[in-house]
Amino acid sequence: MIPDQYVKYSKVLEKKVDQLNTQITDQELSQMAFNIESIEDSDYQVLSLDLPNYDIKRLKTLSDKFVDKYPDLILLLGGRANGRGVFVVKLPELADVFEKVGNAGDISQQIGAIAGGSGGGRPCFASGGGADSLKLSQALVDVKHKIIERLR
Repeated sequence: MIPDQYVKYSKVLEKKVDQLNTQITDQELSQMAFNIESIEDSDYQVLSLDLPNYDIKRLKTLSDKFVDKYPDLILLLGGRANGRGVFVVKLPELADVFEKVGNAGDISQQIGAIAGGSGGGRPCFASGGGADSLKLSQALVDVKHKIIERLR
């Protein structure tokens, strides 16, 4: 094979891997949904998961699928990339959620502060990285508890 053929073949393989990851994500979505918590005296639900085998691209794909299926879901997902923690925050596009818990950028900054990283983004979606992978799990749990308390 000449170099151009290697490049084309590599792109075909990358596309196939992305397709397989999407299929796996769909299957795992159903299993992960069992971890969704309803918040007492609130119209919202919350899900916080640390998924060490997920990179930022898979976390974003998964967050889109969750919010499409559960429009009242507040979502905190963590993963790993290059040995460092990465995370995404996705909120419903409803004004009262911002009044009660802040926006996704604020929440991602809280996770980053606890886990030794940084974060930011738009009101409904934010991401962060550079986090200490050992602290990320606890940061997701701590911030989830703060959100639940604010919504009660």
